[in-house]
Amino acid sequence: MFCRAFSTLLMVMSVYFSPKAQAQTWTQIPFQGSNFQAVACSADGTKVVVVEIFRPTIAPTNEGPVWISTDSGATWNTSSLDIPSTNAWGPAAMSADGSKIFIGTGGIGAGRLGTIHGSYDGGVTWTATTAPFARWVSIACSADGETIIATAPNNGPGISYISHNAGISWTSNTLTANVVQGCCTANGAVLVAATPSSLYISTNTGTSWQQCNVPTETYQGLCTTWDGRKIFAMPKLSDRTQISSDFGNTWVTETNLPLGYSWVSAACSSDGAKVVGAGAISDGGPLGQQGIIFTSSDSGHTWTSNNITTNIIIREVTCCADAGNMFVAGRQGVWAFQTNAPPTLEASQGDASVSLRWVIPSQPTTLQFKMDLVQPNWGSIDAIPVTNWSALQVTATVPVTNSREFFRLSSP
Repeated sequence: MFCRAFSTLLMVMSVYFSPKAQAQTWTQIPFQGSNFQAVACSADGTKVVVVEIFRPTIAPTNEGPVWISTDSGATWNTSSLDIPSTNAWGPAAMSADGSKIFIGTGGIGAGRLGTIHGSYDGGVTWTATTAPFARWVSIACSADGETIIATAPNNGPGISYISHNAGISWTSNTLTANVVQGCCTANGAVLVAATPSSLYISTNTGTSWQQCNVPTETYQGLCTTWDGRKIFAMPKLSDRTQISSDFGNTWVTETNLPLGYSWVSAACSSDGAKVVGAGAISDGGPLGQQGIIFTSSDSGHTWTSNNITTNIIIREVTCCADAGNMFVAGRQGVWAFQTNAPPTLEASQGDASVSLRWVIPSQPTTLQFKMDLVQPNWGSIDAIPVTNWSALQVTATVPVTNSREFFRLSSP
């Protein structure tokens, strides 16, 4: 809750969110199939894409279907995208509004090469992009879907490509190291690349790269805040997490994953406060190992294991901007974690107006106000919230008045 006065003094008192936070619960989505390669979701978590691996009962001569949900995983429809079973599905990425979806192929099986397919209408129609044929294992894109980094390390040293026009054209990455994983910020300015032994960061959309001062590891799980200020790097065969809070200039090592597990995949909220990671038994398997899910609500300093009773073979995790919706895909199925994530209401005041902003929410929210805390009812605000996709934020501007007012975000 934010208090506004007639002066330029700002007072942020607290945040009010009407529903109570729910307990941590992962629920398996009831698909007919049980073998999934990739998952990605929009910034609000309402739009989700899930890639299913070959299922003969559905597509005897083709790979499994691509599933699309527009209601946070409550219902699903199959997409028109299809590839022959001689090829194989790879990774997936989605723009913040869910309109652009990118899926790589050739991700599993020796000798299986494929391109990257793009949809620009939320998965209704698909186009094969001009990306070269390779075994794509990693795709990440900016919030607007214009900047994409895709990697195919098994197709030769240094095979990674970058697109700045939503896959219309691609250029070979200037980083000559063998990139095995890539990550892109919401604004598209910062790219992070993992090699079998180190991390590299670019703050100019991939024009140039700097090696990070991190221990020699293969970092299989990468995620960043919307602007790249905070970066999480999870080694493939280690219980350590590398965390940077200054765009990769300095790093802190957190030994916080239980021994015997390593990281498979990771995702975080836009502010980096919440992180979800797939922990796996350290057997070195390339396609996802037997393991469990861990979540953190304090930027990766401490972790809580999930409530799934049986070990699953996890391949990818994803979450929306406020981490209120999380999804996990693997060999045993797809799981979802949904909760009312209390948003943080931030404010800055100028001479004539007050700017209120909050992370794109996974639950419907309403900005409200009242003149004091004694009266019982809150009123609505005429200001129309505007979504800033590149910052994964919603903003509203209200004029400065000569009286004190209180603001809150409320959900039905």
